[in-house]
This record gives sequence, structure tokens and C-alpha cells, in this order.
Amino acid sequence: MKVVASEKAVLALAAVLVATLPSGGAAAPAVTTATGLLGSNHCTRSCGNISIPYPFGVEPGCYHAAWFNLTCDDSYQPPKLFLGDGTVQLLHISVENSTVRINSTAVQFQYDARTVFGAWGVANQTWGLGLPETGPYFLSESASMVEAIGCGIQVSIIGPYDNLVSSCSAICPFYRTSEDSVPVYWTSTNGSGSSCTGIGCCQASIALGYSFYTIQSDRIAPLSSLHGPISVHIVDQSYSNWNDKKNNPEVLLATLDWIISRSDSLVCPTNNKTTAPECVSTHSYCRDSSSLVHNGYTCQCAVGYQGNPYVQGGCQDIDECKYPHQYVCYGVCKNTPGSYICQCNTGYTGNVTVPNSCTDIDECKHKEAYSCYGTCQNFLGSFQCQCPEGTYGNSSIKGGCITIKNSFTGFSIGLGVGGGTGLLLLVLGGPYIIRIIKFQKLISHNTDIGQRMIITLRDLEKATDNFDRARIVGGGGHGVVFKGILDLHVVAIKKSKIIVQREIDDFINEVVVLSCWEEALRTPQQYDE
Repeated sequence: MKVVASEKAVLALAAVLVATLPSGGAAAPAVTTATGLLGSNHCTRSCGNISIPYPFGVEPGCYHAAWFNLTCDDSYQPPKLFLGDGTVQLLHISVENSTVRINSTAVQFQYDARTVFGAWGVANQTWGLGLPETGPYFLSESASMVEAIGCGIQVSIIGPYDNLVSSCSAICPFYRTSEDSVPVYWTSTNGSGSSCTGIGCCQASIALGYSFYTIQSDRIAPLSSLHGPISVHIVDQSYSNWNDKKNNPEVLLATLDWIISRSDSLVCPTNNKTTAPECVSTHSYCRDSSSLVHNGYTCQCAVGYQGNPYVQGGCQDIDECKYPHQYVCYGVCKNTPGSYICQCNTGYTGNVTVPNSCTDIDECKHKEAYSCYGTCQNFLGSFQCQCPEGTYGNSSIKGGCITIKNSFTGFSIGLGVGGGTGLLLLVLGGPYIIRIIKFQKLISHNTDIGQRMIITLRDLEKATDNFDRARIVGGGGHGVVFKGILDLHVVAIKKSKIIVQREIDDFINEVVVLSCWEEALRTPQQYDE
């Protein structure tokens, strides 16, 4: 769309903008609050395929201030969106980056150099008609450039106060044939589709962002060397389809920065307990404009949040774990409010930002760091720590493993005490068997388990998976109780600790008492009436 604006239209727009400014140059008050916006159902929030977030709006009461008013023209298919009165076409709005993208139409200089350049070979035109000079929009200083296509010209971009902000030159050298001199033009072929290095085309960054510029074209070659029209574009540096821009200048893209409020001295509040009144969302803050030539500020969501800081509840937590390519995590990711945690699986260590860098931790190389004061065995992602053979106790504390006095690993027996459906077996080391068999009658090995009093160590080890610690179900002062299975019977097997002689005697007494208790269950009792 070619930008056309009459003098009356520009003056009328300027008059409207001045009328919205209070005295002293301060920013105009908001037409509506963010809270009111969220409660309004009549606000148009899209035009064609373009979203319209607050502080922008179409209807009265739906935008922050006059210069955020937009026009949606549905006479086009699809409808087109325009800034203000409908002069500058709007292509995209970013609240997060405080930018808008517009259709930056080309500034054309005519083919006939003698009639355009005059005696001194200079011609001027203006870029930015339709953008309010006092409004919040300025050419992006970080994303913009000038591009000129033509021969024998120098193009200068001049801001307010005759401030030269950019310039570039393009020439078209000649090569001779037998009949004529032929100029070398810039095309998408000799320009490789992306280069524009001064042969028929030139580019230069624009360092200072204004809402309008004077574009001055100077002749730097004889009139006879000027061939074809001269076209000047102010566009994004990232826009590189030169052939399309030469043949169809209506698709040019330029980025404008915008600020929510501006004046000669207006910056964010310095009191940390307050923020700008426009930043109404929780987890939002005020940020001073980074422009080199304009004061003012915008609202931003805090780090770890995204959305619209100009509306209540507009800044929402980012779940970084859903975007592993953007928030790199090759471990276990856990989202937290405003942040996230990425770490290797338990038992592994490494750099979680590098693929396959999490490796197993050998805890046994640093046993004390992992509270192991016994025998350590490493596994993938874990380890096992237990008291060494000949000791017992808690291997996770220093000094927790106690040496068994007079310990042995020889033959053991089990003394069975049965009653009802349960069975208790008391296990004692071989050297002390003689002490036990003095008070009990030995039962044949072929007798039912509920009646047998002597069980071999092999049977006991088989019943308890070699006294596996996982089968421990309890313990007492003289021994540890294991759960076992003998001859399809679930039994409790108590193994003596065998520490000192006195405890051996106590353990034997325990066997005697339980044996008497078992015998009493089997023998009918008589009581006097």
C-alpha cells in the first residue's frame, strides 16, 4: 500500500494528538483501565489474522491512549489493520518486545534525473507520513536499515534538527562493447539474492530512531550514467528478499519501537516499592526506554513470566520444561514459579545442558560423604552399605557397626516352639548346643515341623534366604527375628547375637520359657473349682 497523506490530514491528526496531551507535556491519561478492558466484551481483539492486545484497541474505551487507537478496515479481504486514522498499515503487534511491524512503502525518485535533481543534482522526500510526531512510535534503532537501489547516487537519511543518521552510495560502472557502453546493474542474480554492496544497490544501518526522516538523494555521477528510477527503502535488517523489494515495494517490513508513556523527563519510578501505574499485572515491572533520543518507559513481565503486563493477571509463569530446546535441559526438569530446576537423576552427576553427560556416581569412592561406614557396593544410580562380616548394627553412622565377640560362622541349630498355627525357632551357634539339648527331648527329623526341635543350619539358611536382612521383622535384647518358610509353614526365626556369656545364658533361658509355654498349650490343665 502506497503511503499518501494530505496536508490537512496530517494537521488534523496532529491536532487530535495535541488535544489528548495534558498541560506540561505529560502523557495522556488512559481511556480505560486494564481491569475494565478484561470485563469488556465489545472490544475487537483481532483484525484479519492480526491479534490486537491491550493497550491497543479499535473501539473507544478499549485502548490506553489516543495514539494506541487502531482502525480495522474490512473493505479488504482479509481485513487490514492500520495505525490511527488508517494511513500506516500495521502487520504485527508485540507487547513483549514493545514493537509493531508496519508496511514501509518505498520512497521513489523519478526516472528523469534532469527534472528531479535540478541544477545541483539533489532531491528530497519524506519517510514517515502518517506517524504522529508526538506519539509513541519510533523506528527501531536495533533492527533498521536504509537500502537504496539506483545508479550514481548517494542517499542520506536525515532526522530532526538536520541530524544525519545514515548514508550509503550506489554506482553502476560501465563496460564497453563494440557498439556501446553498458552499465552494470544490480539484480538478484549478480547480487546473489542477498548482497547489496554498492553496485546498483547500497545499505546502511540507521542508528537513531525517529518517527519521520528526510531522505536526500544526491547525484554523484554524470547525468548520462543515471539509468532507471531510484528507490529508497527503510526496512528491517532481517528482511533480505531484495528481488521482491525491487519489484513489489508494498511488501516491505519495518519495525517501530513504542513506549507506553513519554515526556522529556519521564522515567520509571525510583521507589522500589512502587511501579508505573500502567504495569498492573503481578510479576511485572517498569523498564526505561533504551532509545538514544527518546525518554519514556514500557512495562515488562518479570523473568520467568510471559504475557501482557498491562492487564490484571496478564503475566503468567513460563513452564520451561515444555520448551527443552529453548530452556536446555538433558536431565530431570521441574518447573518452579518464575524459574525451573534441571538436574541429573538421583545417583547421577554431570552437566545437564550437554546431552548424555549425566554419569553414575560411585558413592563407594567417597563413602563418608554418603554416610556409609561399612562395606559399600556401587550400583547404577545407587549403592548398598552394610556392616562387615563379624559385625552388626547401623552402617550409616560412624561407629555404628559393632564387632561380635566370640563370633563364629559354624554349625547352628534351631529350637522350635509351636503353638496354634505359628512357630518360633530360636537359633544358637554350634559350640553351645550341648547347653540346650540338656533340657529338651530331641525329635526325629522326619517329624512334622510343628513338633521338631532340631533344624539344621542349611534348612534355616534356605528358609531365610541365608538370613537376608530384607526378611528381618523385629528383634530383641538377645537376637534378631527373621521371617522364613519351612515345610510350607511361615515361621519366625530368632537368631542370637552371641555377644557375651551372660547373654548366651539369657537366650537359653528364653528357649526354656518358650518351650514350657508351648508344652502348656499342648497339655490339658486342671483347675480347682
